[in-house]
Amino acid sequence: MHMRLKQHFHELPIRKKLQMIILLSSSLVLILTSIAFVILDMIIFHMNLIDEISSIARFVGNHNIAALDFEDRRAANQSLAIFVYMPYVKYAYIYDHNQKIFAEYHRQDLKPLTPYPAPNKNGFSFTQDGLIVFQSIQSYNTLIGIVMIQVGFEHLFPWLVGYICIVGIIMFLAFAITKLIASYFAQRISEPILQLTDTARSISKLKDYSIRACNLCSNDETAILINGFNTMLGEIQKRDKELADYREHLEAQVAERTDELASSRDLLQLIMDTLPAPIYYKDLHQRFMGCNKAFQRWTGMSIMDIEGKTSFDVWPLEYAELFHKIECSLFKDKSFVEYETQIPKKDGTWVNVIIYYTAFNLKTNCPLRGIVGAILDMSEVKRVQEQLRHAKEDAEAANRAKSEFLANMSHEIRTPLNAVLGFSELLGSLLTNPKEKRYIEAIQSSGKNLLMLINDILDLSKIEAGKLELNHEPIRIRNIISDIPQVFSLKLEEKKLHFILEMDDTLPHTLIADEIRLRQVLINLVGNAVKFTHTGHIRLAVKKCKEVPENKTIDIMITVEDTGIGIDPTALNYIFDAFRQQDGQSTKKYGGTGLGLSITKRLIEMMNGKIYVESQLNVGSRFDIYIPAISYTDIPNETVLKEEVIIEKNMIFEPATILVVDDIDHNRQLIKEYLQNMPIQVIEAAEGEQAIFLTKNHKPNLILMDIRMPGMDGYATTRMIKNDIELNPIPIIALTASAMTHDKEQILQMGFDGFLSKPLKRIEFLKELSNYLKHSLQSHESQADAASRVANTSQTESHHSEYNISERLLLSDRLEHECLNQWQEAKESGFFDQIASFAQVLKELGQHYHESVLVDYGETLFFHANQFDIKQMNIQLNNFPKLIQTLKPSDDYLESRHEYPTAIEP
Repeated sequence: MHMRLKQHFHELPIRKKLQMIILLSSSLVLILTSIAFVILDMIIFHMNLIDEISSIARFVGNHNIAALDFEDRRAANQSLAIFVYMPYVKYAYIYDHNQKIFAEYHRQDLKPLTPYPAPNKNGFSFTQDGLIVFQSIQSYNTLIGIVMIQVGFEHLFPWLVGYICIVGIIMFLAFAITKLIASYFAQRISEPILQLTDTARSISKLKDYSIRACNLCSNDETAILINGFNTMLGEIQKRDKELADYREHLEAQVAERTDELASSRDLLQLIMDTLPAPIYYKDLHQRFMGCNKAFQRWTGMSIMDIEGKTSFDVWPLEYAELFHKIECSLFKDKSFVEYETQIPKKDGTWVNVIIYYTAFNLKTNCPLRGIVGAILDMSEVKRVQEQLRHAKEDAEAANRAKSEFLANMSHEIRTPLNAVLGFSELLGSLLTNPKEKRYIEAIQSSGKNLLMLINDILDLSKIEAGKLELNHEPIRIRNIISDIPQVFSLKLEEKKLHFILEMDDTLPHTLIADEIRLRQVLINLVGNAVKFTHTGHIRLAVKKCKEVPENKTIDIMITVEDTGIGIDPTALNYIFDAFRQQDGQSTKKYGGTGLGLSITKRLIEMMNGKIYVESQLNVGSRFDIYIPAISYTDIPNETVLKEEVIIEKNMIFEPATILVVDDIDHNRQLIKEYLQNMPIQVIEAAEGEQAIFLTKNHKPNLILMDIRMPGMDGYATTRMIKNDIELNPIPIIALTASAMTHDKEQILQMGFDGFLSKPLKRIEFLKELSNYLKHSLQSHESQADAASRVANTSQTESHHSEYNISERLLLSDRLEHECLNQWQEAKESGFFDQIASFAQVLKELGQHYHESVLVDYGETLFFHANQFDIKQMNIQLNNFPKLIQTLKPSDDYLESRHEYPTAIEP
């Protein structure tokens, strides 16, 4: 039924559809509106009825207050008799305060209610056939009774019927008027659409697109539809005309397009033939559609032999099956494939190739049309790769050889230097002849210069190998900068150069950096400036460039400027290269190895900084160092000396046995000399097997083990000793002539308890021994007190010990003629090692001649040199001439003693 109605509605003319829609819509609105009005009237009627009955109940209750007070039932019943004139009241009751019937009324046609309804104080309720209202009766705010009235709805039926009839008449009239209006407007709306339909029917029948529909409307949607329809007819008419014209020239256009397509294909084929790599393309059936000349040369087949064939007709079977499998996966995944293999050429040679496959279609989102393949000959690439691999292996081998050479060079040079410097130090303390002392000092000075050169080369090698690491710790940047002029004070005074020091006041007090390497950089640059400047000034400036407070970092710029000989512009490109110096620079005059600037540049780069240089010949040079993102801290760097300087005369070792394992006799003899006059027994071994034997028999307290020995080396010997449970607790110190970082790391990892680098220094040697052998320290005067006492001492006779005046004069002569020259050289060089050696010489002289003041002075100077305390070290150096005068016997003293010196050999 529903489907038939739906089909019938679709078959109706548009005018009937519009009328039906309007009538249905209007009728629905009328019905809903009438229902709403009826419901609203019924609600209002009920509310009015409730109000009316409630008012009557209140009236009855107020009228019967006296009757209830005096229990006059007769009066109460008479008051209810008024409901005879209200036929719609069915029942009326008055309850006393005990909720019992006090008076009652019921319509004559009704029987009394059984049982009586339960009284309620106030309220109402609807029943199936009427309304019940309860109203309380109060006297002086006291409940004395309740009135109940029940009314029926029978009298409302005639009114309800009349009301419905009136509503029905109104709806009928409204429906009739709506139908008339709907018919009128449906005709007005459908008329242009029907006319448009007739026009379309005529055009479809006659195929005449020049017919146009008439616009009977003004500007509504129907007019837009008709105008759009007419425009469409005009476009169709225009297209028909163009199509007719196009048909007339179709053959000419097809021929022209065919020629263009052929030209494009020829151009594509020409491009493919020009490419050296073999290229081909196939259809969906994996048949060759075409290829270039390179593919034909590769296979030895012509294009006529290839087109229409498959891989099985071109390649060997095993490769044809592989290519067939890859091409099938391409059609499935529509992806790109790169495959490396070997395929034969026409001459039978097998070639390493990479084959690139890709699926293609003529237009986007269209089905696949085939695949394209390209073959890349990798023979030359493989050959180059093989050459690069060999070159890399050769470079790595060269690098290993270089590292081994540096390690061997370090060992082979530092090993004899160990004996040269060690025995010359011991011999220097025994000699008294000035000429012999000068020879020994020349040997020591040359040896130390050679050691410094080796250290520079090793520093450069460590940087190149990435083995040099920076040790960042809190440093006082102002103290470091302020110490630099003190290092070169003698040279500056000798050349009469003016040193300008500029420091930014906003620089933080404490930075986080490597103090030793930063000093090394500054000393290298300022040292070069002093060396190459003869007149004018040298300026050292430090300023803050940028600060990031949230990260606590700053960027700083350090400038070293001089008015020296300058640098040739052509030399600026290589002055930072290792072992390179400016052309024309007199090596004899200025000296140097060409490593200073190279090491400086690489250290700055390790700090993530950059160095810039500007220079002009005979005007001067300027080096700018920019170091970014240096961390700083607000905590001051208060350096606390945790260890007392070890001085052999104050250290008393307890009896012990030491095993010295070294294949070089001079090295073993040097250690025995260092331990002379000490309660330490030294046993010797020249090779590993002997060392193991002596260790098992003597159970030494400490073993000093050389690393490189013929036969069983130090590593293997140490490993065997440490693997023995009984010998394992014996500490073993490695003696190494290598200064490479990775060697020291390997030493500690191989089970050694410590290490000493050759050449050995006596102080460092004894300090290392004190970590493993029991010892005690004599109480002695503090270094600060000794320094103060030496600096402020007066020329009194109490400083002279009771020994022969000739020896005293000999000491004074040696201090003036030998040590004064050494003092001048040490002060001018500013090298800490040279100053420490000079201090050691003074201390040994004081011990030999029993002059405690000289011993204290040497110990204090040695202490400050080892602690890199430039300020105190320079103070001590400047006091040396005063010390000589203090130790020199006065003429009065000589006269009083009546002792005169004998002739002293110059």
